[in-house]
Amino acid sequence: MTDKQRVAPQKINLAKSTNYRLNLSILPGTQFWLTTCNLPTMSVNEIPIPHPLHGHVYRPGSTISNAPMTVTFLVDEDYHNYMEILGLMYKAAGPDAKNRNKKGTATGPDGSIHILSNNKNVSDKVFTFHNLFPTILGELQMTNESAEPLLTDLTLQYDFMEMASGRPL
Repeated sequence: MTDKQRVAPQKINLAKSTNYRLNLSILPGTQFWLTTCNLPTMSVNEIPIPHPLHGHVYRPGSTISNAPMTVTFLVDEDYHNYMEILGLMYKAAGPDAKNRNKKGTATGPDGSIHILSNNKNVSDKVFTFHNLFPTILGELQMTNESAEPLLTDLTLQYDFMEMASGRPL
């Protein structure tokens, strides 16, 4: 292999753990810096078709199932981002039915996970989740025995996701 045939990597910096940001269109001024972010599991069921020689052959079904997305985010010192998610959950299903969203209105906004460079600059790697809404807001483990930042888990459900190129996944 000649030097001309070798392709050097464009970027050699390793990804850092807080270089992921979640933005929710319904909360434009709120930042969610993620320490853990997994793209959710997607699955397609298989349809067995009887075959006289092989027993069954399988074909993909017509429906994609999306598992919920779970992220871990840093809670800001004023608890603003935590309280914003709590507020969304109360509007969807809180104890005071008068303050809930009206039936038939969209429950979930779009949300985007931005994969940032090591300088916290936005890259072209963006995953957009449509009709994204919180289903589980994790506990806050508060202790005076640790200098670690406050973290909590957030589980979100969505209808479908797209990449930055606009192609559905």
